[in-house]
Amino acid sequence: MSLLIVGAGVFGLSTAIQAQNKGYTVTVIDKHTVPSPYSAACDINKIIRSEYDSDFYARMSLDAIEAWKADPEYSETYFECGRLSVCPKSNTSRRRFDDISIAVLSELGKADKITRYDNVASLKRDLPSLGDCKFSSEDVYVYNGRAGYAHSSNALKAAWRKAVRCGVHFVFGEAGEAVGIEQTDGKATVVVKSGASYSADKILVACGASSGFVVNVAGVQSATGLFVTHIQLTPGEAANMQDIPVIFDAGLGYFFPPDKETGLMKVCISGVAAANTVTNPHASGTVSLPRYKYDMAKDTIPQTCLSQARKLLTKYFPELATKPFIRSKTCWIADSSNSDFIIDKVPGHSDVYLASGDSGHGFKFLPNIGIYILEMLEGRLDAATAERWKWRSEPEGLEKYKNTDWKLTKQLLEFDQISFAKE
Repeated sequence: MSLLIVGAGVFGLSTAIQAQNKGYTVTVIDKHTVPSPYSAACDINKIIRSEYDSDFYARMSLDAIEAWKADPEYSETYFECGRLSVCPKSNTSRRRFDDISIAVLSELGKADKITRYDNVASLKRDLPSLGDCKFSSEDVYVYNGRAGYAHSSNALKAAWRKAVRCGVHFVFGEAGEAVGIEQTDGKATVVVKSGASYSADKILVACGASSGFVVNVAGVQSATGLFVTHIQLTPGEAANMQDIPVIFDAGLGYFFPPDKETGLMKVCISGVAAANTVTNPHASGTVSLPRYKYDMAKDTIPQTCLSQARKLLTKYFPELATKPFIRSKTCWIADSSNSDFIIDKVPGHSDVYLASGDSGHGFKFLPNIGIYILEMLEGRLDAATAERWKWRSEPEGLEKYKNTDWKLTKQLLEFDQISFAKE
């Protein structure tokens, strides 16, 4: 059985490893080598957490965390520094999500490393790396020690090495850049920029936010741009910050411990995102598709986001708040209406499937999502999961965030109308 995977990101690599180890002949094509600058996971870090308001994803994430720890290669990229959730008392939807997620983990017997803090003194006693922070009495604090982050680019490289070792064949460059899928006499063929074409018994499109360049995803998923920036720490500053947890502030954004190799600290902005509405390349109408900084160097982040990033740093580490922001960019994710993944057959094609809809929380499943995707390809995915991940209609704009309490987007900008910050 042959399998062609379009996209060497999280979902594609994870599936390639599972399928090749099961006896498939697997080919993966991508425009860029791993880690692709188009992949949302081409980054210095991504949060690994198990807080969900559904036991389905909570169980999946707990399994993934165990795999991050147990695998000798993935474990080198995983850092269990803990995660501090800081939520304004006024944000009732986010507080509801935190409460439900703790209840879910309690039911699963995995809330033993979660602590709610009613007073700042106790928080600083348990987390001495935050001893100088000026916490507000208007916020609620929850710390989960069974959480942290992974160096996402290095994790993708580890997955790629695994895939190569087990026999997966990779094609990169114009010979791997898919431009569409042709359907002729009941047979699907992937056409690439070089003019070549590929076919297989099954074709899996796993291009994340870029999937809409290959198949028609209008009405199913939407590319959403999230904004991140960085500051450069000195070796001394980085050493002082190395033991902090991931700090997730529901009012402003979140940031990570500094990168161990470069001393870069990533700062992520909450509350605002963007759509890049363009003509649908596969049908009439429009669809949001990503525009990457790799191709457009001036696409940084909105000018207005800089003040929010500075306010976030000032709240916790004011000594860092005056540092210049660098390497600002838009991180493109494949959003679905309710943040469920989309892992299903593509309508109108024979033996073409989509694994996408990461919705900003897919990276953590790198070690195990391929198991589920392969079950879908083989028709073995349990009915409840298949229903959850089926191809489904998608509301427009901010409507897609209304039933997702953990997401913080309140404003959705149009990408070509953004006034980008200069660096």
